[in-house]
Amino acid sequence: MKNLSYILLIASLIFSTIQLVGAEEPALPDTLKEVTAEGEWADDDWGEAPWAEESTQQKSPWHGFIQGDFGQFLDSNNPTEKNQSLAEVRGRLENSWYFGDSYIRIKADLVADAVTENLHGSFREAFWNGSPTSSIDLRIGRQILTWGTGDLVFLNDLFPKDWQSFFAGRDMEYLKAPSDSIRLTWYNNRANIDLVWTPFFEPDIYITGERFSYYSPVENAIVAAPPELAVDQLGNDLNNDLGNGEAALRLYQNIGNYEWAIYGYRGFYKMPEGFNPSSGHTYFPRMNSLGASLRGPLSAGIINTEFAYHQSVDDKNGTDPWIPNSEWRFLLGYEQELMRHLTLGVQYYLETISDYQNLIESSPSPETEPSESRHTVTLRLTYLTMQEKLRWSLFSFYSPNDHDAYVIPSVNYRYSDHWSFETGANIFMGDQLHTFLGQLQKNDNLYMRATYRF
Repeated sequence: MKNLSYILLIASLIFSTIQLVGAEEPALPDTLKEVTAEGEWADDDWGEAPWAEESTQQKSPWHGFIQGDFGQFLDSNNPTEKNQSLAEVRGRLENSWYFGDSYIRIKADLVADAVTENLHGSFREAFWNGSPTSSIDLRIGRQILTWGTGDLVFLNDLFPKDWQSFFAGRDMEYLKAPSDSIRLTWYNNRANIDLVWTPFFEPDIYITGERFSYYSPVENAIVAAPPELAVDQLGNDLNNDLGNGEAALRLYQNIGNYEWAIYGYRGFYKMPEGFNPSSGHTYFPRMNSLGASLRGPLSAGIINTEFAYHQSVDDKNGTDPWIPNSEWRFLLGYEQELMRHLTLGVQYYLETISDYQNLIESSPSPETEPSESRHTVTLRLTYLTMQEKLRWSLFSFYSPNDHDAYVIPSVNYRYSDHWSFETGANIFMGDQLHTFLGQLQKNDNLYMRATYRF
């Protein structure tokens, strides 16, 4: 009954949308803001990302949105308990209060979720931001953190992601999960410095089997809850205390039209990639990272390149099959407007496992281990029509050596300053069940969303 009531609530919201909109053509806003491709994951220096900050120069009243989302699985053989990948109504309230050079920001969500059959609230943001000196910014509290140059590909951005939201088709801003962190930024002429300390480890929101199915190497099959994936937070010998927090560092500066950056990270793998054979549970092994990036104009477009080395602290020689090996990552991307309102973005992404022979020799099932090098190419096409109110988007991942793919088509219509609608799909393909994207092949889904902003 709860499931039905939530779905009826979503239906009533969409029906109310149609009634409120009526037959009148909405007046165009005074200024049409240029719509940015939803995949711009770069820092504010390069353009607004979907979760980018609002201007802090003017006081904001209470505002927010009401949103209805519904998603349906396409594969009847999916072992998940529900046929819906998404069925919820979400409300958002946000505000900022200014005190001289500092301010407090709150973004709070309340969600009625029919898939998990619960009502829950959360803070997307709840922080204080101030400037102790003219060259230092300090932010304390719950916040969205992002850096790096990739479009839906993350090398040095090791802040938490919400993969359940992403695969379900929620608004793109929900791919980035919040962190309870302290961020200090020091601006100077040589190199700006970002230092982020997260006192308590913040993992990704990963697939557990409750909403999406996944490949289990223990059962050698695609499985779903119940039971959910059993995870020890940080392993049997670790406690989630201040000694197990995360630290991230970025140095960045411009050289002409190009921005370079150097990154460092000390913490843990964001997904439970370790396995304890004695307990049968997965956990988050320790991990350090070092990387760099460069981004700037090339010809008529923008080029970006980035690399990272992820060191597996607990398995530096790659001889423990239950802990991931160290890994090199490399990215090369290019984006250009092909014609007015049509933008193309392409990326080549490479992951290479260190000490691969040691992994194969020590693995109990070497045939299901990942390839030594995983090659991935991505493509993004974005086309704006109807005075930029209608956005057609296609994003795709394809790995030529793993023979798996992930395609995300979507259409977004901004009817007015208040109302917007979106529909799209998440399509997974793969020749084998154990590859990175192949394990998700039963989770194909269609979704639709109606949003009223106030």
